[in-house]
Amino acid sequence: DGEVWTCGAGEHGRNGNGGSSDVLKPEPVTALDDVEIVEAQAGSAFTVTRCSEGLVRVWGRNDQGQLGLGGGLAMDVYALEDLPIIVERDDVPLQATAVAAGHSHVAVVSTDAELLQWGAKLALGPAPHLFE
Repeated sequence: DGEVWTCGAGEHGRNGNGGSSDVLKPEPVTALDDVEIVEAQAGSAFTVTRCSEGLVRVWGRNDQGQLGLGGGLAMDVYALEDLPIIVERDDVPLQATAVAAGHSHVAVVSTDAELLQWGAKLALGPAPHLFE
């Protein structure tokens, strides 16, 4: 039914309900109550989702740029988003047909069939993957 539930350690905002409290019993991510999520992937202390409209939302730890929200390489170990936020590319909400998460990075296939990636302190926002 497109609902996302969360539980576990809340450090770095990884539960997506604001704050950093631990969640001992599964509870819905209330910021997504009116959003139909069709895909969710978890990395190390962060989450990336795709909704039925194709929008990509992220939350959790962001010390490696794994949320794709830009910023600088000087981000500290406390960089985080504790509520879901829509990822943008060139100031336009990013739309995707698939999302994937690794330890500290994300890959998505855009609706234009372009493979984009970010995180691991290599790209701080959506960037085309270049095959060499």
